Amino acid sequence: MEQLILQFITDRFGNYETMVENNHLILHNDGYVLGALIYARKQFNYMQHIQVATMDMFCLSVEEVDWYMKIWILNNFNEEVLDTDGVYGHQ
Repeated sequence: MEQLILQFITDRFGNYETMVENNHLILHNDGYVLGALIYARKQFNYMQHIQVATMDMFCLSVEEVDWYMKIWILNNFNEEVLDTDGVYGHQ
């Protein structure tokens, strides 16, 4: 189940690109910000609709989605984060 959830998260981010700005790793798609890894705080903030879609698809709590998002960041960017949050915008 874990791999299925992680693939679902990957699919929600789509064909993103990354750029580094002000000690943040920004994930974007054609300039549209999808998320930001804040190195100084070891935190990843991302689009709220990704959080909600993951919760709804797999009947997960916010805390469970946060846990999977931490694994997703570790797997994709080799960075351990202490906190994740779906905070950017609504869709």
